[in-house]
Amino acid sequence: MRAWSAWALALSVCLHAEFASASDAGGACQLIPSASERLRCFDAEARFDFAALVRRELECDGPPRAAEIIKVLIRRNAVSSLTFQMDEGMNYFALQRPEKVDGLTVVAVFAYDDSGRFPFLRSRGNSRGAVFGIVTRDDIEEVDRWRLSHSPALLADDSRSSMIGATDIGCFALTRRDTQTTAREPAPPAASGTLEENLGDDGSLAKRP
Repeated sequence: MRAWSAWALALSVCLHAEFASASDAGGACQLIPSASERLRCFDAEARFDFAALVRRELECDGPPRAAEIIKVLIRRNAVSSLTFQMDEGMNYFALQRPEKVDGLTVVAVFAYDDSGRFPFLRSRGNSRGAVFGIVTRDDIEEVDRWRLSHSPALLADDSRSSMIGATDIGCFALTRRDTQTTAREPAPPAASGTLEENLGDDGSLAKRP
């Protein structure tokens, strides 16, 4: 009888912890029918590193993997599943909460590509090509310091979103890696495979082939 009571108490504690985790992690994991898979989902959520994922993509060493990045961020409950604004093809997604990336406070991300892997909203006219970036309200001196310390190919400008006083920082498929001038070159071919296949436990990405 004592053994049964101990087992029942342990089960009660586990269920309480599971529902507490569900509250923190968002609704995605709660929808998984299997208890073991649901717990695995919560564990993955706990290990997900937003900063590592964004830092890797903003190295701008290849075409932005916009669709795959957004799908990962939505699946990990890091950003809203719906864009809150679209401007010249750039789709903006609000973060569930502000995140720090090497000292810079990120409040939203923006993305677009023509891969068809994500239903980005599209404006009329020519596409600007693949793009992925972050939105911050930090002061411009901090933005410039951060941008120059990460990649010479990063572009920063007043945000096209409705966030007053914000700055967009991002990688564009048509931007040269070694300059911030307006020089353009053809976009390289899209990488094969999916981003999720190269996503580590901490959310970091493997180097591009």
